[in-house]
Amino acid sequence: MVLILSYDGYEQGTEGVIDWLLYHGHPFVRASANALLRPDSDWKINIHDGRIEFKGVNLNKEVGAIFYRRFEADAPYYDIGEPRVSRQLQRELQGEAERLTTFVSDSLADKFWLPTIAASNRAANKLSTLTLARTCGLAVPQSYICRSRSEVVNLLDENSNGWITKPINYCGYYSRENFAYTTFTSRLGHENVAELPERFHPSLLQECVTPVYEVRAFYLMGEFFSEATQTQGSTTSVNDTVFMDVKLKTAEAETRYLPYQLPIEVENKLTQLMQKLDLNTGSIDLIVNETGEYYFLEVNPGGQFSAPSERSNFHLEKRIAELLIKKDTSHGK
Repeated sequence: MVLILSYDGYEQGTEGVIDWLLYHGHPFVRASANALLRPDSDWKINIHDGRIEFKGVNLNKEVGAIFYRRFEADAPYYDIGEPRVSRQLQRELQGEAERLTTFVSDSLADKFWLPTIAASNRAANKLSTLTLARTCGLAVPQSYICRSRSEVVNLLDENSNGWITKPINYCGYYSRENFAYTTFTSRLGHENVAELPERFHPSLLQECVTPVYEVRAFYLMGEFFSEATQTQGSTTSVNDTVFMDVKLKTAEAETRYLPYQLPIEVENKLTQLMQKLDLNTGSIDLIVNETGEYYFLEVNPGGQFSAPSERSNFHLEKRIAELLIKKDTSHGK
């Protein structure tokens, strides 16, 4: 049986794989971490013998392969009238949830994971991955962590092309009334540095490498499925702020998506990186500048792949489902 660890609701990478498991008639069960915290949960956990059950399925015995999309529980927030105590309670409940999900993962560590959960957690730190990528011979943009306006000014004086800033970690969406807000990769230049405070939260700055096109490479067990994205112009102006984020141009008519073959030497370096990270899958982002040099940006172990799969006819959902079926060594026992 295949175990799918995902969200409670719709998740695009999950749904397509489930469709193919249904097509092949292969047994699977889908579970979420948040269900662990609900009083009416279908989870049963026996610490004494390590037995984990969900919806009556003994996961230790009946599962052979795990498709890991997300398995992070969000502890509920209890407002008890005192903000400081409420925040402390939230932190402690979140710690309880994290220990619980970790125990479940550890108890199923002998299964085939796609991607491997421990490696996914390590690769989620894009700063460490950038450093590791350099040891594999990949070009990476110059990167710094800045805390003051003066540091930014010094960097701008050293590099006239400017710098970009983006989240160190994942950034989600903030909902307010009928709008959703998020953070995009944006460019910093002398013209807008005056808007910065003297001191600010540690932030990631990278040299601005203007792309001729960008490449999203999906890596699966040693194979690459790559798609190039090319737009007319590399920036989009929103409220006088310059953004360097291709996500803002996905719906524009001049944006083109093409199946792409990475040079073999680049694939070899990326393979070396994925092996050092102990990752068997992930979405890799690169940019190619006007001289044809490939710059590694990041790898997302649980990155979305449905859009390039459809646009470039990679049929990644089918490939993943069939790999999980093949690795499900418990099937038929």
